[in-house]
Amino acid sequence: MNRYTSILLVSLLVGFSSSCKKEKEVFTSYIDLELLADWQDFEIAPDEEIIMRIAITTESKVDIAWKDALAMKEGDGYTADILVSAYRPDGVTPYFEDLDNGYQENSQLPEIVDGDTQLLLVIKPKDGQGGTFTIRARGVNDNVVTNPIDLPLGSDYVDKNIAAGEIKWLKVDCGTVTDLVAEWMEFDRPAVGSNYTADIIVSIYSEDLSVVYLENQNHGYDANARKFTLTHGTHVIYIKISQPVPEVPGTYAIRVYEQVK
Repeated sequence: MNRYTSILLVSLLVGFSSSCKKEKEVFTSYIDLELLADWQDFEIAPDEEIIMRIAITTESKVDIAWKDALAMKEGDGYTADILVSAYRPDGVTPYFEDLDNGYQENSQLPEIVDGDTQLLLVIKPKDGQGGTFTIRARGVNDNVVTNPIDLPLGSDYVDKNIAAGEIKWLKVDCGTVTDLVAEWMEFDRPAVGSNYTADIIVSIYSEDLSVVYLENQNHGYDANARKFTLTHGTHVIYIKISQPVPEVPGTYAIRVYEQVK
């Protein structure tokens, strides 16, 4: 092998190695996706790729869920089948890639790398099946129980209030009861004749916060009452009351009681 052949071979090998490395994605057009409790609807063409940008402030994790023709609530009527990927701001380092199902137990909860100020979502149709879909991203902070207020176990509603920017913690001693129902009334889900004014988000955890029984639920009245079963030794639970964006402070009512089977 002469000198010129060696140089050519080395050049080819270097070029091949470089081509195998994933280059930084250059995204020039974004949709800014807000961290909200509610679903946001979109439409995608068969040959389209949608880039969404989520601003990160104090969130330690982001709960990402989506509904499409593959997985949705009965009657929703979404028509696209989508693949979703999530990346760090460099557009290269993935949290997850090309996932086909992100509904209910298949939702994703990437832990944000310290210092990152945004998360990127890349959405594309699977096998060219465009149409409509919906997506939701919600910020999750590491939980620290602060000044919990005792809430008695029972069938009676207890009136509460929450101020703008506030997070409230409630503590329930369930005794020997393991099968429970959490139900709450707020401004858009009140009982007839009530006048509650707050919009709240409810999460329920085991006493040591290691088990999530309910997370970031916006509606919990009547048919939307949330049933859950304690599985983690202690029968004390903590209820976190927060607010969606934009915040709607005010009054609400909540109760936790035993399931009737």
